[in-house]
This record gives sequence, structure tokens and C-alpha cells, in this order.
Amino acid sequence: MPETNCCLIDFGEMLNHGFKIGNAAVEQAHSIGVAVTQATQIIANVASSQYGGCSFDRADQVLAPFAEKNYQHHLHVVEELTDDVDKREQFAREQTIRDINAAMQTFEYQVNTLYSTQGQRLLSH
Repeated sequence: MPETNCCLIDFGEMLNHGFKIGNAAVEQAHSIGVAVTQATQIIANVASSQYGGCSFDRADQVLAPFAEKNYQHHLHVVEELTDDVDKREQFAREQTIRDINAAMQTFEYQVNTLYSTQGQRLLSH
């Protein structure tokens, strides 16, 4: 098969509805950390079968619903600990910010260490 050059991947569709890589069926992501990890797997897979780059267009918009899932999870967990709505929201916000920071650190490290089958680095600054 001929190789393609460059690709605008539909991350939103894949992360929200699941996808297949090889023989593995990957379920939809339910958190920001999983969504980012899946995105790096998608990038690695697509990049290994083409000679151009990959784009993650509007990554902030695509990943926002997964950060919201983390926020809702933290809000639910803290409901059992306090009746103070302000404290609940503050806790959920702080935990979600930590989750987002950890997820983005994962994304940066994983993408910065990926190389294509041609030996090309996949991300340049």
C-alpha cells in the first residue's frame, strides 16, 4: 500500500466512540488521563504508517469533555465527605487541575519520545 503524507485525525470521534488499532478494540475514554494516553497511541499508530505529520486540531476542545468527567467524578466523591458546596467545588476543581496537568505531562513525554518507522521524530517545537 502506498504511504500517505500528513493526516488530520478525528480524535473527537475516536476518543468518544472507541476505535480499533490492529486487532485491539479500544473503548471510549472516560477520563482525561485515558483520553490523552489513547491520543498518543493513535498518533504513534498513524505516524508509523505514513511519512507526513499528524495534527491534533483543537485539542483543548476535544479533551475538555474528558476533564469534565474527572471534575464530575471528584465532585461525586467529595459529596460523601462534606455538605459545603463551595468546598466540594473547590476540591473537585483542584483535583481536576492536577489530573489535567498530569495528563498533559504524559502527552508531552510520550509524543516527544515517539519516532516514526523512518526514524523521524514525531513532534517538533
